[in-house]
Amino acid sequence: MLSLEELLELAEEIDNLDRGREDELLVYVNEIYDDMYDEIIDIILSFYGEYGDDVTWNEINKGVQGDKIKQTSKRMERLKKLKDNTDDKAVRAKLQEEIQRLKGRGLITHEKFLTDKINEKMIIATTKVSLGIKKLLTETVSREYKRATGKDIKNIEKTVLIPQYGKNWLDRLLDNKNKTLASIKVEIIKGIRSGRNPRDTIKKVQQLGKMSKYEAERLVRTENALARVEGAIEGYMQDDSIQKVIIIAVGDQKTCPDCRDRDGTIMNKEDVRSDGIILHAHCRCTIAPYVE
Repeated sequence: MLSLEELLELAEEIDNLDRGREDELLVYVNEIYDDMYDEIIDIILSFYGEYGDDVTWNEINKGVQGDKIKQTSKRMERLKKLKDNTDDKAVRAKLQEEIQRLKGRGLITHEKFLTDKINEKMIIATTKVSLGIKKLLTETVSREYKRATGKDIKNIEKTVLIPQYGKNWLDRLLDNKNKTLASIKVEIIKGIRSGRNPRDTIKKVQQLGKMSKYEAERLVRTENALARVEGAIEGYMQDDSIQKVIIIAVGDQKTCPDCRDRDGTIMNKEDVRSDGIILHAHCRCTIAPYVE
């Protein structure tokens, strides 16, 4: 049985390992978001180039015709191809939801056409990001389960998608995408209605891009901490010799007062939930077996 000091050293070692892995993923995620927002800005500028800076709200609420109807059909075909080329079942299901939403459209206005065009870029980027996050979380759960049991975990898909705080990480990632899309739409509409310079709208969109990257970092770090605890819980539940666990907080200057106060808290393993250990965004607490 490791001492509390040894457990703390192990927690810091794992935290440093995970921080490095998270940093690598976030470099990739930031590149994807940078490219996505560059494409979105090009789409918005092209829109204004087509209609002129004095485009009216009435004009963009008219139904599209001809080539734009064909482009909408091609957009659905591209998303279907993306879904067919994605192996992950959960991601495929979310892509199918996006396709069904587009199929259920009634009149396609110029505003909807513009929003759909932006949304396509966001769906592609979010799919890439989701697969990167899934890989990280799968590795983390597998590692911690094996650390606890010495065996490989079965049914990893179910464990990785366990809802935390009411939703799983994929739902939250898509929620962030949809909220950002809605915010971009609001800025475009406000810009058109007020007649402001398109460059001002672009600046607003760039600010949303910074927020998207921050939200991605928060999601990656928090979800990986949850995965770390979830893998350990799954492992401890398989070991009858472990009846209790101890909460370990990383004891550095970044540790919040609440986490510091519960450092060393002992719990029955049946009472432990990962979202009861990871209390807040960027939380780094973990658990270890406790033997009296």
